[in-house]
Amino acid sequence: MWKQIKGYEGFYEINENGKIKSLERSEQTRGRFGMMTRHRKEMILSQNLTPNGYCIIELNKNKVSRRHLIHRLVYDNFIGDLIKGKLIHHKDENKKNNHYFNLEQISFITHNNIHKHEAWNKGLKGFRIGEKRDPNWYNGVRKKVKCVETGEVFDSVNLAAFAVGLKANSISRALHNNKYRAGKYHYEIIKDAM
Repeated sequence: MWKQIKGYEGFYEINENGKIKSLERSEQTRGRFGMMTRHRKEMILSQNLTPNGYCIIELNKNKVSRRHLIHRLVYDNFIGDLIKGKLIHHKDENKKNNHYFNLEQISFITHNNIHKHEAWNKGLKGFRIGEKRDPNWYNGVRKKVKCVETGEVFDSVNLAAFAVGLKANSISRALHNNKYRAGKYHYEIIKDAM
């Protein structure tokens, strides 16, 4: 089932799987010898991938081109508008499966909790796309860290940050200045561990 893409009516259509086709139309363009009419045939457009693995496409209207995520176009055209503060999640976690049955609207917190466990099981993403690294990585001296309020001990600042869902620099700042908290907690270095 093909639907006209909102904002691009008469130019592009999308189906429930995320395939996009350019509609047959005539356009006025400036050529070498002045204005001329260009006829475009109907055709399925090819899609590209973002560095994160999402399908993306560039759509043109009135000489203005704009990139769109395919799953966002499918959601907007087949399910409805996105509520502010929510994002679109692929239920089967396959970023290339953009069928509207596979898309759902969830909060950022829920999305982070889903993928935190996935990252822990598969290993964290590295600095380069697709590179996986062990969550225990650290180039310097590893220091054991203790959460003052809960008493939980972590093998490194990075593991503590990963466990509570914060950046390592916020835990490091809390370690070096007792008036700062990382999230809701205070942290301290365990001196005898090296």
